[in-house]
Amino acid sequence: MKTKKIFCVFGICILIFLALGACITSGGLTYEEAFKRNWDIDLPENMTQQLNESDSDRFGGGGDGIRYAVYSAIEEPAAFIEDFNKERDEEFENTVTKTIDAAQFDVPENFLPDWEAEYYWKHTGKGTSEIRKYWHNLYIIYFPDTLTFVFCQYFM
Repeated sequence: MKTKKIFCVFGICILIFLALGACITSGGLTYEEAFKRNWDIDLPENMTQQLNESDSDRFGGGGDGIRYAVYSAIEEPAAFIEDFNKERDEEFENTVTKTIDAAQFDVPENFLPDWEAEYYWKHTGKGTSEIRKYWHNLYIIYFPDTLTFVFCQYFM
């Protein structure tokens, strides 16, 4: 009887540690909370997430890796996009496309950036040295015709 109790307590402890480990690995954050923590960005309230992809498991969890999300807005969030670039930028387009391709996501075509459409964009980086500047990047693309946002994060 005593052995059975010990195994039961031991089993419960293992389950608790596994659950805690899963929470710690995933960060326990919503995508919106991750934007706030990682980039100090508050997403507008009138947006709905349409797609969310992450390859952080390839990098041992903990939030590192490439994340890709698509949001739709009910109305244009003018304050949020006021500092976005409004001119096309081929280098930006190529960088975002390469980042998405590197993640090997199976993103449906209608959720990929349409570089032929009008778009506004913003790039935020958190690198502290010449090498690290490539490790923490957020690319945001806004398509005003469809009120759609694409967020592509590269966080290492």
